[in-house]
Amino acid sequence: MFRFIPFLLLLLSSLVSAQVYKWVDADGGVHYSDEPRAGAKAITLPEISIYTFDMPKWEPTPKPKKVPVQVPEPEPEPEVATAPPPRVGYRSFRIEQPPNDHWITGEQPRLAVQLSLDPGLQGEDWIRLYLDGRVYLDRLKAAEAEVTGFAPGSHILEARVVDAAGEQYIRAKSVLFHYRPTRP
Repeated sequence: MFRFIPFLLLLLSSLVSAQVYKWVDADGGVHYSDEPRAGAKAITLPEISIYTFDMPKWEPTPKPKKVPVQVPEPEPEPEVATAPPPRVGYRSFRIEQPPNDHWITGEQPRLAVQLSLDPGLQGEDWIRLYLDGRVYLDRLKAAEAEVTGFAPGSHILEARVVDAAGEQYIRAKSVLFHYRPTRP
């Protein structure tokens, strides 16, 4: 198909070289035609430049070569020292005192806390008490504690058993309590 383009351009150039006439109508519009008219002037058009080029020959894209993949042999597993015997899991953990929605009155804010853990603390584990989302007591090894110094109003008490790495192992259900000071 591309071989016919120069032939078509040559044919068109011969048609274009025919005489062309130009005239202006009463409204000032400019018109062109290949037929003479009254008041039209013959004009000569410049020669048309024709450029030709050779299209490159199409060649299919070569297929990629297959390269064998070598899978390295796995390294032997390092020997691990024998781990300590697994600990027995905790079955339950509760805040026994104060009960949920407990009210405290008095001149000083004081709260006795009683915890229940079955079985008891094991190995390097300890108890962490939270008051209103912040750590209040840490590394507690006993099931009893006293919380003091809190402001009047409602507070949330939480307790968690933590392992030697500081990771939570078990959590007791949170308890809500309220403090209203009395006047002397």
